[in-house]
Amino acid sequence: MDDSELVAQFCSITSASADVAKQYLSVSENNLEQAIALFFESGGVSLESQHEAAAQSGSAQSNPEGNIQTDEELARSLAGESGNNGDDEVRERIQPVTERLVQPEGMFSGFGGPHTASRRTNVGIFNQQAPGAFDDDDDDIMEEDSDDILRETVGTSNLTAHQSRLATLFRPPFDIMKKVDLDTAKEIAHTEKKWVMVNVQDTRDFACQQLNRDLWSDREIKATVREHFIFVQYAEDSPVGETYKNYYPFQEYPHIAILDPRTGEQVKVFESKVPQVAEFLQDVHDFLSRFSLDPGHKNPVADLPRPKKDPSHMTEAEQIEMAVRESLGKQEDAPVVISDDDGDQVANAYQQPQTSGSAAPYAGGGGDGGDGDGDGDHELTEEDVFATILPEQIEEPAAGPDTTRIQFRLGSGKRVIRRFNLSDPVRTIFSFLKNDVDEVKGQYFTLTSERKKLIDLLDETVESAGLKNSSVMVEIN
Repeated sequence: MDDSELVAQFCSITSASADVAKQYLSVSENNLEQAIALFFESGGVSLESQHEAAAQSGSAQSNPEGNIQTDEELARSLAGESGNNGDDEVRERIQPVTERLVQPEGMFSGFGGPHTASRRTNVGIFNQQAPGAFDDDDDDIMEEDSDDILRETVGTSNLTAHQSRLATLFRPPFDIMKKVDLDTAKEIAHTEKKWVMVNVQDTRDFACQQLNRDLWSDREIKATVREHFIFVQYAEDSPVGETYKNYYPFQEYPHIAILDPRTGEQVKVFESKVPQVAEFLQDVHDFLSRFSLDPGHKNPVADLPRPKKDPSHMTEAEQIEMAVRESLGKQEDAPVVISDDDGDQVANAYQQPQTSGSAAPYAGGGGDGGDGDGDGDHELTEEDVFATILPEQIEEPAAGPDTTRIQFRLGSGKRVIRRFNLSDPVRTIFSFLKNDVDEVKGQYFTLTSERKKLIDLLDETVESAGLKNSSVMVEIN
């Protein structure tokens, strides 16, 4: 994008002149988002006029020829005035002043409450503040009048009407947000039997402002969050935000996660930078269908991305293993076996069967032509059973009461949603994935749903296996 387009976009958003746009773009090195943020933070004045005013003020202060009296001259004039009065009046006593100590609330930096100046952080690029100090009336707020929002979020600032509209557009979700620290949020959630949803934002990242504008402003998302979660939003440079990041390290912003209020365990992390509304709602409802705060419910193991190890903190053996794994293109969980054999032949344990009814040959047999008496009694492994399933082109049924949608989650983060008949055998799911999903074609993979291995349920129907409207994890081994 050239400079003229940047200037045009800046002027269309801020209603500023082209000269002012060039000044702010020059200061921000042609970063449009930073230039717009700087423009609104400085009140939209010209940078050159600020510089000239500062220069004039400095010259006036440095002029020694002004009408400034020295200390000696000032003392003489005051003495003369008091002498001319002629009355020995007693100076009026100093009026008493009452001061009150206020406890600093730096713990809630970024939520609009009073806090120390050294820890004060902006809530957004327009420095929007919460409507009131710690007024937890979010359960009663459904929709607010736009004029009220402008008054509450912008207050007595000098923003123009256009700037105020932008401030409202990127307004943080104060109506669903609890203005408390993380420990207090866990206590409230534990009492109300809700999950804790945490959103950590970097106000310098425009994606965080997009999250406020596109996701948290949606009515359906607000209703879902109010019903099932205690929602908190922290700035990354606030004390509570820094503490959270120390406990739950992450790299990208905005960060959204769900915590178990009983244990503090991070049970869900939303990896998409700015998720779509429909996708986010589907993920949340899928989570609520699989996880429960009921003491009698056994929650599945949380499937969270593992933080990468720093090679400088690894042992020599771990560094060698990581180098071998990367050279072989293996996944992190796959074991690396280094063989001392110099032979050129490698035994292939996975063999594709010729017919769907035949099982994979037993590699441990001792006979040449299969005449051994013990071969027929060999129990097939999961990999052998997997090899008996052939890829097939399966037509997707039309929507109806006898069908259901199943979501498949791949290790790469990709999701595949497919409709099946409730009467289809589970074997059909394997055949579909082998034939239609490129990421798993020709590879051995496992399917799990709510800690159940679907390879053990091949002959059951989709309905009897409990796969109706379910989410299935696809892991390549």
